[in-house]
Amino acid sequence: MLPDFGKPFDLACDASLVATGAELSQDGRPVAFHSKKLSPAETRYHVGDRELLAIFQACMKWRSYLHGNHCKVYTDHEPLIYVYTKPHLNARQARWLERMAELDLEILYRPGEKNVVADVLSRYGVEGTFETRGSARFSLGDSSVRRVVYEWLSVVAKHLDFDACVKGAVEALSRQLPIASFPCSKCGAIHGDLGKHARSLHTIHNCGVCGH
Repeated sequence: MLPDFGKPFDLACDASLVATGAELSQDGRPVAFHSKKLSPAETRYHVGDRELLAIFQACMKWRSYLHGNHCKVYTDHEPLIYVYTKPHLNARQARWLERMAELDLEILYRPGEKNVVADVLSRYGVEGTFETRGSARFSLGDSSVRRVVYEWLSVVAKHLDFDACVKGAVEALSRQLPIASFPCSKCGAIHGDLGKHARSLHTIHNCGVCGH
């Protein structure tokens, strides 16, 4: 969606051992996404520095959006909510906070299981994953990605007549099982009459995280 610069923004950030990820949203709807692989030096940062780096990178990327607007920043690293009152900062932290001082930020804690989008975006380039949209990589083996796919399939399934293939996919994801012989046009294993569900089923079968 296009941003409304008269309203505040929400920024969800996360960092893993390989990358940082962030989602910029407004009124609960996504505006933009960001994912950046860590340099060899950055991978050796303390976890607190990596999490703050994720916030810093996102703020610099969307500085023109955030300038002049209040922004709630969500992180799953709880100590960061006290970073502005921390008595002793290392050089990196002081430099980053100085750059972000021009922005109206409110850092809040969000448990990891609720910070799913940023978590997935921070898994850039993890070994054994597959690529989607040319940059971020995901795997159904990642619990966070599996949870997102399951929740999405559950919503889709409510609007279907519970086609056998959709019901089987939801069942497999809910039980943390591999999706076996998932119907797909790529492998010629589409069963039954698609009818009015053709578009929905095609999306499920061929999306970036459908299990291929």
